[in-house]
Amino acid sequence: MDWQSAGLYESWKKVGSPGRITRLLSCDEDTLRTYKYLDIMPTHITPRFDNIDPADAYAAYNLPGSMLHFMQHNESALYLRWIVKLDADMIIRKPLSVTQGLDASLGTVAAGFYGYLAGVDNDMAKMFIPDEETRSRLAKVGGWEIFHAPDLAKAAPLWFEYTKKVRQDKRVHFPFRGTGDAFVSRESPRPWISEMYGYVFGTAVAGLKHNVVHSCQLYAGMAPWDDQSFDPFLIHYGLNIEIFSDAKGGTSKDKISNFQEPVWQWDKHVELQGGKSMKDKLRCDVPLEAVRFPEVPEGLLSDADQGDSKKLTRGNGEARRVRVIYELMKALNEGLLAYRERTCGGVDGVVSTRSVSTSEEKSLSRRKLPRRAGGGAGDKGDFPRLGIKDSAKDGMGKQSAEKETANAATESVELLSQKTPPASAGENSELRNAWIIFSFLWGMAFSYVMHIFCCQRRGRSIVRRRVAVN
Repeated sequence: MDWQSAGLYESWKKVGSPGRITRLLSCDEDTLRTYKYLDIMPTHITPRFDNIDPADAYAAYNLPGSMLHFMQHNESALYLRWIVKLDADMIIRKPLSVTQGLDASLGTVAAGFYGYLAGVDNDMAKMFIPDEETRSRLAKVGGWEIFHAPDLAKAAPLWFEYTKKVRQDKRVHFPFRGTGDAFVSRESPRPWISEMYGYVFGTAVAGLKHNVVHSCQLYAGMAPWDDQSFDPFLIHYGLNIEIFSDAKGGTSKDKISNFQEPVWQWDKHVELQGGKSMKDKLRCDVPLEAVRFPEVPEGLLSDADQGDSKKLTRGNGEARRVRVIYELMKALNEGLLAYRERTCGGVDGVVSTRSVSTSEEKSLSRRKLPRRAGGGAGDKGDFPRLGIKDSAKDGMGKQSAEKETANAATESVELLSQKTPPASAGENSELRNAWIIFSFLWGMAFSYVMHIFCCQRRGRSIVRRRVAVN
């Protein structure tokens, strides 16, 4: 998933997002020693949480686990106001902000609508949330969220705890179909989306409500359905993407016949399940042309979606669908290109990707993140890693990871309440945003957070760090 990190990071810089973006990397020390890509972007390292249940290697435990670890162990969390969580398989088209219609406030989280979470409305909710008042706060949300930082500090341990409850409760295993998970089976009885329910249930128990936003993101390959999705903040590429030709010489998302082949097609899962050169696209010893993503030919683009209005009309939905796919693939290649230029001595440099030595890692782990202006100014590719220096020494193995959830939030919430006064979305001068993205790679989980924050300390305003977490 490293190429996803590179693509996301480059898109964050390109749109001029203020503040910082940081990856949350969950892995063990053995993997970390040989991991070559700590220099992709600023990184906060956490232990692995996918091994807390010996009977179930569930990679999605790393999402709430790494969020909890960040809120507890990264000092910048004490100075955040807003935290924006994203999935890793996204590209940013424009900065998310609580001043741009994505309303959030203390006690209310802005989040994307995920309609397939059927368990929010059926008997499944009562299995885990017996209290009717708490159930009234449940929402079908996921993918991205904007939190007020003290809210996330309060919700993170409950998010983790309810993820475990849902994942391990046999009442919702196959053949139960009330989760909305289409992929449960006798062979894989546990719902993969347990973590999503862990978030929904955990935030409700934490007392949080949601502003459910339907049109912030557009899945690549889908046509926009309203004016907001016509010009989305995010492109999400979690599905197979196809472009067909229609009978009039244009394009279509649908086949004319069952035997028609697409004129263009791409699926991220083919990349992630392919050979080493497909998965490891950042290697300096592999020519860029051998690993670059297939871009949409410009001949398939139409001018029907162009203009100043950026409004959906009867005739421009398909044109915008194809253009969003075009933007996505260019953005992913721009991520590859930027990383190679920064690291390999050129686009097709022969320099081997540098592994960080043990002494360098210790030095980097003690360094503070440099301040950076909006859009990533000052990016030299020399990124410190934050977080634990040694998960074994710090006692963050399986047992301690379980124990962490019990007493997780109290101290963090108290400190955040002291350092970060409540703010409304309208306080532009005090706006602090954070972005978090989550993905999986060979037992490692990545999270990313972008965070923008200003704070008052000792009578003067200072800019502090921020954080980011498939």
